[in-house]
Amino acid sequence: MTEILFYSVLMFNFKRDRFLSLFLHIKALSSNNITGDKMSDKKRKIVLFSIGGGLYGIIEILWRGHTHWSMFSAGGICFVIFSEISKRFKNLSLFTKAFLGCGIITGIEFIFGIIFNVILKKNVWNYSKMPLNIGGQICALYSFFWLILSLIGIPLAGLCNNRLQK
Repeated sequence: MTEILFYSVLMFNFKRDRFLSLFLHIKALSSNNITGDKMSDKKRKIVLFSIGGGLYGIIEILWRGHTHWSMFSAGGICFVIFSEISKRFKNLSLFTKAFLGCGIITGIEFIFGIIFNVILKKNVWNYSKMPLNIGGQICALYSFFWLILSLIGIPLAGLCNNRLQK
């Protein structure tokens, strides 16, 4: 848990030139123990969380020019869930999995929006001027973007998960 908090703090007001150090820490976390045993489930999830948080932070910086540490946490949670979707729903089509992922991301975005935008008044994002929004926290356009992200993210999370389990 301390690793998750460390990476969340590390992402606070992250700028473009600092991502290299984040990925060096993720690489150190992902190495197996001395005996060569399989990575524990807890450690695997921490690594997946870190990868997802870092990747989503990069996406946010490329899209908006900045990010907020809470987005690292949201991205990490989504990536861990993506790995579970990939593992548990192997028989579903990628498009069906992506719809599931889209719904999960939209739900997480709504929860984080209520916490960080409404309750804590951090104003991380505001969709109130977008059509088909709910309280300015989620909207149809970004849910569509989450569908596209899920089409890429779920197979990627599955690959990372499989690699970490070897």
